[in-house]
Amino acid sequence: MLVSIGHNYFMESDRVVAILEPNSSPSKKKKRDAAEKGLIIDARGGGPTRSLLILDTNHVILCSLQAETLKSRLNANAFKRERNVSSNDGP
Repeated sequence: MLVSIGHNYFMESDRVVAILEPNSSPSKKKKRDAAEKGLIIDARGGGPTRSLLILDTNHVILCSLQAETLKSRLNANAFKRERNVSSNDGP
């Protein structure tokens, strides 16, 4: 399922492995390593980096939304997906 990550950017929610705060040492290292490999996606829309999304492809998405906001959106998508699956199972 697609989830909005702000500024009219959307991504597949199943791809997210982690959401990191941008100023931690692990975040900085992950961002640096991804930049060296050309795996950075800038979805900030000109805003500041407030979180990093780590994908299962090792891409790192720079996002201007807070980590808590992204977590809420991803959890809401997971809940919707779970409800759709269980309602399609039938009796």
